[in-house]
Amino acid sequence: MRRPALHLLLLACCGVLVYANSLDGPFIYDDETFIEANHEIRQLWPADWAFPPDGRRLPLHSRPLTSFTLALNYAVGELNPVGYHIVNIAIHLFCGLAFYGVVCRTGWTRGSAFFCALIWLVHPLNTESVDYVSQRSGLLMGLFYGLAFYCAQRGMASGQWRWYGAAVASALLSTLGKEAAVTAPLAILLYDRTFAAGTLAGALRRRWAFYAGMALVWPLVGYLLWGRPHGGAIGFDLGISGWIYFLNQCSVVCDYLALSLWPHPLNLDYGVARLLTLGDVWPQAALLLVLGATALWALWRGLAPGYAAAFFFLALVPTSSFVPIVSEVGAERRMYMPMMGLVVLVVAGVRYVLACLDWQRGAVPAGVVLVAILGAVTIDRNADYRDPVALWASAVTALPDNLRARAQLGDALADAACYDEALAHYDSVLQVAPNHGLVRISRARTLGAQGRYAAAAVDYRWFLDENPSMTDLRNSLGIALERQGDLPGAIAEYRRALELRPGFRDARFNLGGALEVAGEPAAALGEYRALIAATPGFLPAQRRAARLSQELGDLAAALGYYRQALALAPEDATLHNNEGTALAGLGHYPEAAAAFRRALDIDPDYGVARDNLAAALGRQ
Repeated sequence: MRRPALHLLLLACCGVLVYANSLDGPFIYDDETFIEANHEIRQLWPADWAFPPDGRRLPLHSRPLTSFTLALNYAVGELNPVGYHIVNIAIHLFCGLAFYGVVCRTGWTRGSAFFCALIWLVHPLNTESVDYVSQRSGLLMGLFYGLAFYCAQRGMASGQWRWYGAAVASALLSTLGKEAAVTAPLAILLYDRTFAAGTLAGALRRRWAFYAGMALVWPLVGYLLWGRPHGGAIGFDLGISGWIYFLNQCSVVCDYLALSLWPHPLNLDYGVARLLTLGDVWPQAALLLVLGATALWALWRGLAPGYAAAFFFLALVPTSSFVPIVSEVGAERRMYMPMMGLVVLVVAGVRYVLACLDWQRGAVPAGVVLVAILGAVTIDRNADYRDPVALWASAVTALPDNLRARAQLGDALADAACYDEALAHYDSVLQVAPNHGLVRISRARTLGAQGRYAAAAVDYRWFLDENPSMTDLRNSLGIALERQGDLPGAIAEYRRALELRPGFRDARFNLGGALEVAGEPAAALGEYRALIAATPGFLPAQRRAARLSQELGDLAAALGYYRQALALAPEDATLHNNEGTALAGLGHYPEAAAAFRRALDIDPDYGVARDNLAAALGRQ
């Protein structure tokens, strides 16, 4: 087997090996919004995933390629996470292969390029991009960014326009994956100046048409960001100034550099920007200033390491400069592309040191040991993503003052039925931020799960005093009041929810149940009838309306409801039996006997249906 083919096979095998234990990881955090609750990806046509309905504004809406791949996943496996993880891993592997091709074409030996791609492929800092499904946007951006680079290199070497056309198409696809691909035209131009043309003027003069095509990335980014805004996550008018965000980035980027060299502790959530001063971060700012100035000097001199260092900073600019991203101040996934430049820089430095010491023979064993260590850490980190409690516990350990991480750990513990531990984390957040509404809601739901309905009602009321139009929470408050025995209070809350949202199915259904318990069957039946009129396919309402109609003596109405229910659930033996009892009550014994026989055909051990059949046959 030729060496390049062997390298590609080894890269793919190593990538599969280190991520094989991530396949059964659940959806986490934003996956719930972007995948589980995202009805726009549940069909390929009409293309709501590309053209969202008015009023819907999520970050995913400015990334139509990412949305399309999620829609394809749903079309194949609906909400089974395994398929989504397989696609993420595959994209990551292809991105690593593209990186290998790019490094090979810069003049490096294939062995050195192989180790660069392998280190990047198995590095633990990339686990967030791969294991966190909805961060596929960064993977797609990286894949097509790398392909644009590779095709541009082929074009520079051959002069064939098909390669330039493929580079432009790949850059545009990269932008449709994530807007941070805005740097691709400049990155390729600087590469051309450093490795091919020698000067910027020479690169533009020789390939002006190619760079005109690459420049189409910028209006596309403008359209995606301003023509299709995705909520209050990015901007200068959202409470964080550009200067404060920049100071935070001085600290965060230094953390990225440290984690690239020593990937511990890894952290899913960096929280929001802090109110820092220059005095708080001057050592980090000075370090980045020195590194940035050195990178610019080396780039100006046309040195290959200078380009790698400049690429690191250039790829970070869209997320880690002075444009505030208020939802989170940092994220490990933002290093997905920049770390390519960093890996090349480190490998180049190690090669130089080993050559100076005449230790070249130790390079391969050292590289193998390093890759084995990084792979083992990645496998261990994948295990965290399979366990939300472990994942959020690691985030709290990495950044104890991150209230959002502590709240998410509480949610993960509540989902795991560790209610006391969850409440402890919610209380720790509320001690610092007593007006944290979302934590109040989570705390109320957890108290309800413990059966502490009176305490849950207190939290629901607290939140509703500030947000009276939250109909879902009014319904939840009604449930808590009903379960603690306060039927009048529960009925009042259900009715208030229906006043705010007349079509609220769950509130009307719960109101009917509360009225039944309160001894008002006729009023309850009226609610079920209204619900059936609005939602004919809601089987629980059909069942209750049929039963109440039968109890109130309206057997004809009961029979009608049973038959409507059977149209929805024809294999339900209980419904067939109840249909038979209504028919028998109306004196239609042969039809009743047939209904009882249908119930027994479905469930031969249904003793009540057998007794009813005997009685119906005796009455014929």
